[in-house]
Amino acid sequence: MGRALLRPTRFFAYHPYRVQMISHRLARFAVSAAISLAALPVLAQQGQDAPAPPHGQAAVATFAVVEGVTIPADLYNAALAEQIRQKFYHGKPPEAEIDKVRREVGRRLINDILLEHEARKFGITPDSEMVDAEIAKYDARYSDSPVWKERRESALPALRAKLERDSLRERIEAHVRKIPEPTEAELRAYYEAHPDKFTEPEQDHLAMILLKVDPSSPTSVWTLAEQEAGKLVDRIAAGEPFEDLAALHSGDPSADQGGDLGYIHRGMVPEALHLELDSLANGDISKPIRILEGIAVFKLLDRKPSVHHTFEHVRERASGLLGREREDEAWSSYLENLSKHYKVEINTDAFPVFADVAG
Repeated sequence: MGRALLRPTRFFAYHPYRVQMISHRLARFAVSAAISLAALPVLAQQGQDAPAPPHGQAAVATFAVVEGVTIPADLYNAALAEQIRQKFYHGKPPEAEIDKVRREVGRRLINDILLEHEARKFGITPDSEMVDAEIAKYDARYSDSPVWKERRESALPALRAKLERDSLRERIEAHVRKIPEPTEAELRAYYEAHPDKFTEPEQDHLAMILLKVDPSSPTSVWTLAEQEAGKLVDRIAAGEPFEDLAALHSGDPSADQGGDLGYIHRGMVPEALHLELDSLANGDISKPIRILEGIAVFKLLDRKPSVHHTFEHVRERASGLLGREREDEAWSSYLENLSKHYKVEINTDAFPVFADVAG
């Protein structure tokens, strides 16, 4: 549909100069973020070779020591702050959510080191061609950025190290995800246990006339639009074709097709709207309904009932779903238990959220 029901609200009008300014700021931020994030894993390696502090001076705070490699507390805190900014950019997250992110960041930093040990165990090396290609993308993307030109040479070793670590992670993940195909009996059991995954939902073939109203308009404007929509309903009841009125009055792109939106299933529109449409029979016209972009009148053209497909019809889908679930479980379990096979010491005095997951 030029689907008004699914279209997000626009918060500001397009302005070329403003877009140019925003794009420039985003480019500067992206370059700085890429450089700072690329440096994080390298600092963990440098920690193992750091000189001891002078006599009488307090030792540098440590987050964890992983197979002899020190992860400084500053490194962990920087990675945590960056992750929180990315995940909760809209505001301060609840404490329970922060604890979850704290664990995720810590586990990631620890596993970044352990995965290098695992790569040696499996005989896995980074994909050098992929790494070179990614660096070339940075060069192309930020070719006009003064920040990138200024910092490229100093940032390149850290960026390459990060990309190589990412490549190792991807290749190890592919190795871990190689699991046996499900048997026929397992597929049938999965099919029987998850009927919702193999049921095609009911679908409504709808047409719509939309009288557009700005969401911020006063009540009087919405009321006037609703009254106009009511007059259109009366005209349709008197015999005027819905399609002709949609072409003349609808503010939705579907007006070019006489308001035809095609088939829509549950989940594509708000549940409250579906409840309004459920009472319609084929050919019925709805009352005026308020939606995000204005007042709408719907016509039900057809309704397809839900269909639960036979196992034979969805066997391939069942195999794909079960296979992916098992692969995801294998990878999650692998990461969760990786530290149990190595020497990992977390400073739980300074980072108590890890008290029950250290080691």
